[in-house]
Amino acid sequence: MIITCPNCNKQFKIDNSLIPDEGRDLQCGSCNHVWFHKIEEENNEILKLNEEIFNKNIETKVEKYRRKKKTTKKK
Repeated sequence: MIITCPNCNKQFKIDNSLIPDEGRDLQCGSCNHVWFHKIEEENNEILKLNEEIFNKNIETKVEKYRRKKKTTKKK
C-alpha cells in the first residue's frame, strides 16, 4: 500500500500487515510528522473519488443528451 504524509505529501510504500485494523501512528521519514492512519480511511477516500467520477460522468451524459435534444428540436 502507498501512504502519503499529510504534512509534506511524501509517499511511502508499506506492507499492509504493518497497519492493524484499529489503525496506528505513523511517522514520516522525511519531515518527522506523526499522524494516525487507519486503512478504512484510505478506502473511504477512494470511494469518494470514485463517486465523484461517477457523478461527473452522469452529468456529462445528461448534458450530452440535453444538447442533442436541443439540436433535434431546431431541425
